[in-house]
Amino acid sequence: MAAHPRTRDEIFKSFVENLQLVVDKLTEDVPSRDAAEFNLSEYWIKMETVFKAMSFEATKLAMCFSKPPVPSLDECQSLLSSVEMKTIALVSLYYGLPKEQGVALRKCTRNMVAGVVESIKELAESIKRSGYKSSDEQLQSTGAVWESCDIIHSSAKNNKEAVLKELKATSGLVKDAVEELNEAKDTNGSSGGFEFLLTGEEPGMDEEDEAVWSDQDKAVIHPALGLASACKACVKKVTDAISRNAKYVEMVHINELDEVVEIADEISPNLDELVSCLYAPMNYTVVRANATLMAEVLHKLLNTFRTSHMVTTDDPKIDDRKWMDFLIKAIDHNVDQIKNITKEEIPR
Repeated sequence: MAAHPRTRDEIFKSFVENLQLVVDKLTEDVPSRDAAEFNLSEYWIKMETVFKAMSFEATKLAMCFSKPPVPSLDECQSLLSSVEMKTIALVSLYYGLPKEQGVALRKCTRNMVAGVVESIKELAESIKRSGYKSSDEQLQSTGAVWESCDIIHSSAKNNKEAVLKELKATSGLVKDAVEELNEAKDTNGSSGGFEFLLTGEEPGMDEEDEAVWSDQDKAVIHPALGLASACKACVKKVTDAISRNAKYVEMVHINELDEVVEIADEISPNLDELVSCLYAPMNYTVVRANATLMAEVLHKLLNTFRTSHMVTTDDPKIDDRKWMDFLIKAIDHNVDQIKNITKEEIPR
């Protein structure tokens, strides 16, 4: 008995499911292939070629459903099979990037590849949702594929560039946290007031008696802001030194870059924890614990960075040891102040 032919919906559903499996596999970070005879420059030439092919396949797929007649079932299967083949080629090429080229570079490349596959999947879903005819959603999805494919031109091509991109993202998050803490000063530590800053909605009647900072709480904020500012300065100074001095060819240098950015990635989550516990009413035990953890991360970053190849010591105009020593003193001073202010709680 002949098999029942699949419907157009079934063909598209199967295609979307297959792409989702690809994305899931990418997030598992499958081990890379052998690093022997690997050429990084040639790798990116191949990668750009495959990204261009993915963009072309997406355009072709969208155009085939932009006006009548709707492609036949066989044509649908052929179109989607062609996209799947290019997707397999893209993912296979990603797996060819050895971890020896840098964990940060591999992570950055994986995210870029996953973004392209996700955008193709969304395009197929939008075509299906639109009843296999042109729609604004389909046009937007096609544009999203083009955008995700164009990222290849500005992507990190070595571990130094990948680390700098991660540090730039961390810098933005740290800046947001510092701004949040400054905004909290305007609301006297009221979390309800901060919700107003975020949403623009007036607080409800039950929020009019929202807790605010005591005088002792206010005293904590100055060193807390000092510690947050030290976070910001650490990320900036480390980023500047990496941009100026980092090498990315020898394994020892690549590993040092990865080690530094792995520690730097801990800064934003820990700073968020510190800021969140500073809203009224403060729990001083939690404030001390979070300030101590924040300081430990910054110490670990600076101590690790101090022993790396990225530190300038032979130029009196750019001696990285000086700013590291200054920041360590600033960190310790602010944490000591927080501990001293909160060691005894004054009745409110």
